[in-house]
Amino acid sequence: MSSKQIQKWEKTGIPTFLVNKFGKSTISQILINPKTGRREEFILFQEKDFAMVFAITSDQKVIVVRQYRPGCNDVIRELPAGGVEENENPENAVKRELIQETGYTTNEIRRLGPVLYSSTSNATTQGHPFLAINCEKTEEQSLDQNEDIDIELIPLPEWLKKCHEEIVEPNSIAITFRALPYLK
Repeated sequence: MSSKQIQKWEKTGIPTFLVNKFGKSTISQILINPKTGRREEFILFQEKDFAMVFAITSDQKVIVVRQYRPGCNDVIRELPAGGVEENENPENAVKRELIQETGYTTNEIRRLGPVLYSSTSNATTQGHPFLAINCEKTEEQSLDQNEDIDIELIPLPEWLKKCHEEIVEPNSIAITFRALPYLK
């Protein structure tokens, strides 16, 4: 076991926005290395926090969305998710996104541990993980203008296999494995 005391670096000065468009920013932030005292520049990516949900029906089918993602330039499977709006708490955001993207709702929702980051080295955005059980289809999708989402209901064992062999969205995998202890 290591006895090395690693310290948090101190942010100094006001971040400089390099790009700030469509609710996403690339910033330059100066941090002080506590070991050397030197000022070092870091480039960070930030956007609004998001909430993501591992949603499952009473017959143990995972509610999955398929949609095009420009980062990987592909149509992928992932768990329902969306941005947390200003003055909105993450639980309300995840309920809103679940119903908008899939038409499913539930009264049984719980937080799945601490926040997740897509990249701890250069992204400040926090992902809020949730579990929703006994979900039922109550209405039709209500998609935003740029959303084209297909819904799939995948049996839990098949979803777990896909997480190992196919799923490329890292938070979907992390939330899946956080949800497992709560499932029967």
